[in-house]
Amino acid sequence: YGSPATAFHGPAEVTTDGSAVYVNDVLNAAVVKLNSTLGFLKALAPPSGPNAWGTYLGMAATASALYLVHNTDGNGGPGYNDQVTKNSRTTLAVSRVSGLGTPSLDKWLNPWAVAADAVNTYVANSSQIVICPRTGTSCTAAISMPPGYYANALATDGTYLYGVDYGNSHVFKLSLASGNIVASYGTSGSGNDGLSLPMGIAYLPTGGGEIAILDRGNNRVVIRQASTLVYVTQGGSLGSGDGQLHDPHDIATDGEFLYIADSGNNRVVKWTASTLLQTAATTVGAGSGPGQFGLANGLATDGDSVWVADYSNRRVERFNALDLGYLSQQALPAASMPHRPTRVAQIGGHLLVLDDIYRLYDLWGGGPLALTASPSDSTTPFSISYAWSGAAPAGWTLASNTGFVGASTATRYLGWSASAVGGAVNIAVNTFSSSGTPQTINLVADAAPPVVDAMPPPVIDPPLTTSTSLLSARIVFGGSDAASGLASAQLQRSINGGAYTQVLAWTAGLPTSGIGLAFDTTLKTGTTYRFRARLSDRVGNVSAWKYGAAFVPAMAQENGAGVTASAGWSRPATAGAIGGYVRTTSAAGKTITITGVMSQFMVIGPVTVGGGSFKVYADGVLKGTALTSGGSTVNRLLLGLVPFATKKVHTIKLVSVGDGPISIDAFVLFR
Repeated sequence: YGSPATAFHGPAEVTTDGSAVYVNDVLNAAVVKLNSTLGFLKALAPPSGPNAWGTYLGMAATASALYLVHNTDGNGGPGYNDQVTKNSRTTLAVSRVSGLGTPSLDKWLNPWAVAADAVNTYVANSSQIVICPRTGTSCTAAISMPPGYYANALATDGTYLYGVDYGNSHVFKLSLASGNIVASYGTSGSGNDGLSLPMGIAYLPTGGGEIAILDRGNNRVVIRQASTLVYVTQGGSLGSGDGQLHDPHDIATDGEFLYIADSGNNRVVKWTASTLLQTAATTVGAGSGPGQFGLANGLATDGDSVWVADYSNRRVERFNALDLGYLSQQALPAASMPHRPTRVAQIGGHLLVLDDIYRLYDLWGGGPLALTASPSDSTTPFSISYAWSGAAPAGWTLASNTGFVGASTATRYLGWSASAVGGAVNIAVNTFSSSGTPQTINLVADAAPPVVDAMPPPVIDPPLTTSTSLLSARIVFGGSDAASGLASAQLQRSINGGAYTQVLAWTAGLPTSGIGLAFDTTLKTGTTYRFRARLSDRVGNVSAWKYGAAFVPAMAQENGAGVTASAGWSRPATAGAIGGYVRTTSAAGKTITITGVMSQFMVIGPVTVGGGSFKVYADGVLKGTALTSGGSTVNRLLLGLVPFATKKVHTIKLVSVGDGPISIDAFVLFR
């Protein structure tokens, strides 16, 4: 802990160019360069002045350059913020910058406003309006604003966009068909045609179509005709009483009422659109508690609820539209980072939220589901994740909190009940990187449980124990899920017809689609066993139990009852054999036959250096050739396995090939 020449203060990242090592020493505001044995070489100080780095959060080195990722941490300011710089490895002289720049379909530069109609979502992206179809997977067009025009708030009637330009104190009307501005008004002032820092706009279908402009600097609302932008009326004055405003930040409408973020008074007010008379207001004022505001910065409504972007408290609050009574709140994800909401828009059951570091959130139904996008430069993977907060909507199961990296599209699944939510849902949510192509999350309903494969009978798991009454065995089963992926698996068994008890549960590390699982256990000969298994997926769908057939394991020694050997076999005492003896031969054509009721047959024996092979026949049909050659001697191994479709009397015949010595130790039969 200390200065770079001898110590570190908050080292956060390390990289190498193959010879030197570079350490991001954050709180010393330096990159420390070390040699290959980690000896100090140099502390590379960042530039200062207008090209100061700001915060740098990532680094990578090549043989010719050191690359740094710079992040504003939401603070902005001079320097290479929200960009990537290419630097000399010796002096850290900046040679190239990429990142935020000319706005485009997929590169944000000060996005400020969002609006939507039944077809599209419109995002004000600096001097552009980006158009994103609500049912598609990408943004399709961008309308360039004329020089000197910017949109700080938007509203639409489906044919035209209406925008306010905060810095230039004017209002414009833009044709979506042509992309041209067809009308505008506003000069700095307080008269009927004057404006002072207009901050919000709402489209009203009343009176043949009107727009309500929130004239922030004049603490009023101005109503004008949508067709011509001609003045109609106004209401409001500076103060905290009914019908008064103090530094208002946004306005929204349900068609009959206006809802205003009265920021200076730390409240939201509800006015009748036709008369501009106040009918309700929130009451609890400044603070961070329920219904309080750090700064009421933006709002939206669907007529039932009013959502308010509480900027300083990094959350969205929800109020009853009828009386503005508090209902709930939703913190923006990653609250430890300075994500502060600036604008909200209610769009068909979704709440779109813009924040102060150029991210777009989609809040499901005003609360439970939040999707976040983290932009990066064009050479760095783009990541998207989503998280649940609070209760899921009625009929829905919580989704797993997982994201994806390095892809332009991902699908995430939700468990659902069609009767509870009224039908299927497939929601495409567009999000945007700072360069490259738009990114998409598809949310898809998943009502189908996983599929468990047929439960095969266990196989013995060699090397076997030396006991003839206890068998080492392995139960293997598999399954898959075509949608959200597997989350857990259960294996249970019944002994001698008793109740099923759980022997193992897998709850982590399962692949998302196909799966194969194995459980090692010990089986007692002469005991009846039956196993069953089931799977669950990541949204809570559970498969039916898949049952295996009941079986009774038995062991027969190499000279046991029902075992017949031809001439030519010897039976030496052998250390490591289950019963202390094996049958062995090196000649060709020597046979061992065993007959009995069985559903599965296994032959046990050793593998040896230079061992030979034998053929296995079941009911007169050749099933395969077993090899007994290995790099060393290993006893009690599974040499051959024959499963049968039906449990009945079967005959197994082993025939030596004559290519080396073979030894047979015992047989395991499932009956």
